[in-house]
Amino acid sequence: MYKAICDNNWQIAREMVEQDSELLCARLTPSGQTPLHVAALFRHLNLVEELVKKSPKENLEIVDSFGNTPLIIAIVTGDIGISKCMVERNTKILGIPTPSSELPVSLAFRYGHKEMGRYLYSVTPFEFLVPERGHLGPQLLRCCLLTQDLGTQKYDERQLVEEQKAEILEIVCESVKTSKVDAYVIADAMFRAAKEGNAAFVVRVSKASPEVLLIPERESHRNLFFYAVEYRQAKVFNLIHGLRFKNSLASGIDKEGNTLLHVAAMLAPPSQLNRINGEALQMQSELLWFKEVESVVPPTIRVGAQNNYGITAEETFRTKHEELRKEGEKWIKKTASSGSVVAALILTITFAAAFTIPGGNNQEFGYPLFLKQGFFKLFIFSTILSVLSSSTSVLMFLGVLTSRYSEEDFLKSLPTKLIIGLSTLFLSIPTMIIAFLAAIHLMLKHSNYSWGLLPILVLASVPLSLLVFSLFPLLLSTTFYTFGDIFDRNVEPWP
Repeated sequence: MYKAICDNNWQIAREMVEQDSELLCARLTPSGQTPLHVAALFRHLNLVEELVKKSPKENLEIVDSFGNTPLIIAIVTGDIGISKCMVERNTKILGIPTPSSELPVSLAFRYGHKEMGRYLYSVTPFEFLVPERGHLGPQLLRCCLLTQDLGTQKYDERQLVEEQKAEILEIVCESVKTSKVDAYVIADAMFRAAKEGNAAFVVRVSKASPEVLLIPERESHRNLFFYAVEYRQAKVFNLIHGLRFKNSLASGIDKEGNTLLHVAAMLAPPSQLNRINGEALQMQSELLWFKEVESVVPPTIRVGAQNNYGITAEETFRTKHEELRKEGEKWIKKTASSGSVVAALILTITFAAAFTIPGGNNQEFGYPLFLKQGFFKLFIFSTILSVLSSSTSVLMFLGVLTSRYSEEDFLKSLPTKLIIGLSTLFLSIPTMIIAFLAAIHLMLKHSNYSWGLLPILVLASVPLSLLVFSLFPLLLSTTFYTFGDIFDRNVEPWP
């Protein structure tokens, strides 16, 4: 019987069962497995179906020496067809726990068989899951949480998180109003919010208890905006422009005598710097922060204020950013060198193309043969534009390479030159390709190879696409940090 089941030979197994029906519940293995156990183990669906028809439904409740029913074997193997066949015959087996004291539905989820788990959950009687039956129901919930199969409708996770945060924030604010929470505990939470850039939390709690803003950190004596500057959280720092007691916070000093400007002179955390592409733009961002904080602090702090070690904010900035300045110089030189090589190559090609006119010239009068054709005009216009833009790009990159690379140069001068160089390079490449396509069209349109124009046009889109994906992000980020503004000074008065 065991060999017939292993070989999936129902004909022989049926003959044996007809001769002796006791074989349907016989123990065929040393571990006490019945024919249903063995058939489920080998995943013989047709054999299981026949055995289920022939067997009393109580046979499905028989456990082997390990405590496994045939359904548990089917769940472990992951065969949902066999499981359905057994459950439809006897639903009681859904309540027989496994050797590890869990329901079959929980076992399915624990083994990662989500489809089977959902099916078993849909047919498992609810009374098997109620708390009064012990830990079996809660254990199912735990398995679902671990496998993240919660059976809930899809929901915008970010929206759910925002709603939960809003509810928690309301509870915090109510506690602040009723003085149920120690002020220093709330202040510590505000400091953490400032570090994370959670401006909404800062505003909401401050409106509930404005005096919290004036509480310094117990060890460092720093106020909220010290942490906003230290961790480069612009959204939180922007709030200082709307404060009625702005000067009080802007003139704060920590226990080491550092002013807000000293903190701005420190190097930003790597987590913030790494968000910016390229060391030169990182240096520019640091300068922007220093200048912004400088515009906020009182004049007495702005000029010559020293900490306990006799160091000014300017000296701190120079010392802390020297390595970044050197790396920025290397980065921008490398970028300018690469750009100038490409621009010079384009200039050479397009300059030569301007004097190698497609179709040649009229031998008698010397004017181009295709002079009156639209594509020839497109060729001339694109060539001129490519020559002018590439030559401008070369000059701008040359200006970058010959700069002094002082700290102030990274603020506007170098980024502006880089933007112009990249923009004109960005313009010269497509105009060169357009000139090339126009020349090819003029030469092939009346020949037997005019069919090749379309494939050439399609292939020409490849370098243009690569150009957009490789060069445009750098150009966009450089332009944003140079001419954009991460700081918002038009903040409504609060709290």
